Amino acid sequence: MTYKISAEDYLKRARNQLDVGSRDGLFYAAFELRCGIEARMHRYLEARENITKLKKKGWKVAKMVAQIEGTFPTKGKICKVTILDQENKLPFTEFNYIPISNKLKKMAEKLGDYLHAQEKFRRDDDSWWQEARVFMEETYEELTYVSSGTLMGTPLIEPKTKLVHLEIELPRKEEYKLQSLRQSFLETKEIKIQVAYIEKKTPHNHANVADA
Repeated sequence: MTYKISAEDYLKRARNQLDVGSRDGLFYAAFELRCGIEARMHRYLEARENITKLKKKGWKVAKMVAQIEGTFPTKGKICKVTILDQENKLPFTEFNYIPISNKLKKMAEKLGDYLHAQEKFRRDDDSWWQEARVFMEETYEELTYVSSGTLMGTPLIEPKTKLVHLEIELPRKEEYKLQSLRQSFLETKEIKIQVAYIEKKTPHNHANVADA
């Protein structure tokens, strides 16, 4: 079986381990979740490289987050891009960039505690096991939410050409729509978009709206 390495793939394997319900499965889930977070970060860093030509450095979570925020400084807010030219009949008219939250960054760092030999034996009835399971489930939910974004970075305007750079990634089951999306962009000389920065899970709080 092919070993796929997107955040989506790591999430699926983590879910499988958590659903098994075994104690050793928690440690395997921790590995998959940590890799899933790193995979999402690397996608954002790849988009950053495509735009800025800067190279990613290292694997430390805090450094990777700092590099991403240095290019896409959203201050924790979601960047929502809406295409206003509805007559183009695009398969999608709304895209979101969901940054790596401080919560997920801390979770990634804590997951490291489960990736080493345990220093202490714990009985089956030790509350540590349930606490670990709750933490894994919360991490799974947070990574699932962050990975639901379809933009790999915020829109950036090329100073000389005034062209807007959007790096879009769709869930695997919807990737077939990318071709028609590209074609629509190529056939349209000018597309009006609206960019809004919103708080997490508050879609009606549209602050800092700008047209491009």
